[in-house]
Amino acid sequence: MTANIWSPSAGGGGDWRSHALARAPQVVTFILALALAAQLALIVVGMTSRSRQTAPPPVATAPPVSQLDIGGLVNAHLFGNAVVQNANGDGANAPPSSMPLVLAGLLATEDPKEGMAITKRYARIDDPEILAAAYDLHVKLYPRLPEIQAEDLKLVLEEIALTNAKARDADPAG
Repeated sequence: MTANIWSPSAGGGGDWRSHALARAPQVVTFILALALAAQLALIVVGMTSRSRQTAPPPVATAPPVSQLDIGGLVNAHLFGNAVVQNANGDGANAPPSSMPLVLAGLLATEDPKEGMAITKRYARIDDPEILAAAYDLHVKLYPRLPEIQAEDLKLVLEEIALTNAKARDADPAG
């Protein structure tokens, strides 16, 4: 038997490569379809076998948690014994903090000298150039203090009046 009997195009010797390349996409598609079918079969078997499984035994529940004892925590002195130096509550005479705090913002006035004096005091900056730059930046970022206008308050009172009749009689300017 010759190769021409089995395949008419296989007689030339080099033709089998072109034939294999032409059939390669079909062969790869068939192999991938078989792999997908196998995965689908595993998923279906897994889903159907779970419904037949018995429920797991009940887990022993933990005893109920008691209420938090705040007094016990405070008296435990977890962070050491606090030394109370200022018992009357006067914040002006409080001792300086040892915590490394970072200044996040300041409220300053429109007067540059007063604003820089406030910044100098609370930010502990002595360099006048840095103070001026910080003041100029804050003035640009926060051009004025927010003020509630009577017209805006009137709108809020109208909205509240829908549920509270007393808001109708309120004077937004007063």
